[in-house]
Amino acid sequence: MGNPAEETSYDWLEEEPLLLRQSFEYDAWGIAFRTTGPDGSVSNLLWSPFGENGPIEYRWLETGGPQTTIMISNLTGGEYNDFAKVKRFERLGAQPLIDLCRQQPEQPVAEHLRRLLRTNGLPTVGAAEYCFDGKGNCVQQKELFDTQERKTAYTYDEWSRVKATTLADDTVVGRLFAEQSSNEQVTRLNVKPANVALPEVTVGHQKFDSLLRLTEVSIGSSATPRIEQYRYNGSGMQPSQRITPLATFDYDYKPELTHHPIAIKSGKDQTATYTYDTKTGGLKKASNSQGHSDYRYTDSGQLAYESWTDTDGTLVETHYVSSLLGRQISRSHTKGLETCYTYDKEDQHADKHRFGITECTDFICGNIDCCIAGTRGRDVAEEHQIGSRRILRNVRRIHQVNGDFILGFPVWISGDRSDQLATGWQGGIVQEVVDKR
Repeated sequence: MGNPAEETSYDWLEEEPLLLRQSFEYDAWGIAFRTTGPDGSVSNLLWSPFGENGPIEYRWLETGGPQTTIMISNLTGGEYNDFAKVKRFERLGAQPLIDLCRQQPEQPVAEHLRRLLRTNGLPTVGAAEYCFDGKGNCVQQKELFDTQERKTAYTYDEWSRVKATTLADDTVVGRLFAEQSSNEQVTRLNVKPANVALPEVTVGHQKFDSLLRLTEVSIGSSATPRIEQYRYNGSGMQPSQRITPLATFDYDYKPELTHHPIAIKSGKDQTATYTYDTKTGGLKKASNSQGHSDYRYTDSGQLAYESWTDTDGTLVETHYVSSLLGRQISRSHTKGLETCYTYDKEDQHADKHRFGITECTDFICGNIDCCIAGTRGRDVAEEHQIGSRRILRNVRRIHQVNGDFILGFPVWISGDRSDQLATGWQGGIVQEVVDKR
């Protein structure tokens, strides 16, 4: 079929080579349904074209090794419509699937998943549903969590630009666009509260010229707005002058070398200049009235050295050592502070030595499972769910006069919301519920 079965990338950590391999497996449709990463974690896709109105798919992440000890996370499902856009997206609880895989390890995970889907054996912990018009524009988004439901509606103009957004509380956010463009050059943003007793508020205005360059931004009330203006030289697309309530800034460019300014002037003797490498376009030197910075790079384009020199001649330097592909190996400072990084064979930060402190990190499926940092009189530990969401962080300071001080933040994740419980010194408890949707 010509599909890649394995991919290997090479890097060099000073004298040590680093080989990272990925392998791919394909289904009858030619779609990569199983991707094994360098750390042994497996990304899975269960896909079928025979959905109600379009394809359906389920994705999850699992650990490698025997199924008797398998861990599964990030189990999600998606249904598509005739426009190949997501009609429904849901996050599913993976624990029933984990239990079934461990009880019957002779069956593949995908078969267990199909069985649970047929019997509705997987709980839905969060979902979002989308409705579209005849042009494929999303006109309504409905978020579902437990018994809660939140709707957001969108209306469009003739160019399929969102001209109004109706939030869950019936507040309407409206936008007007530049008449000379069919793109999203917003000229006015206003908010109409759901409470009819409250007035409509204009958040800001923008102006554009015939080349669709931004010429003015006005933020705040019409009585006392904060205004910024932009001026251009000829047909250049980068501003040559920016006028703010505080100061006026003038910019000089060298477009054949870089799109960044080579000089910025603000007031008397307030000029910053920038020097770029004529071959690579990389920044070599930056100067202002307070001093100057110098930069050097490796042959592969990684930052190797930077310094700051005051007007009195005080020099501060930082040296960097990186691999060929940019993985940081060490960083040293003028005052002798050094940070060194080591990597395991899965390309994870295994250890970090910083200022005499050692931090050791363990990973599961590419995400932090446990992070322990030992310092003078302090221990830090973190535990994460597979899926990168932190569920526990402990900080312990020893040798206190009145005993140990323990601060813990266990976080219970349910869907896309987190309930945080913090326990502090002398048993004080604070509970905070954060809606991250």
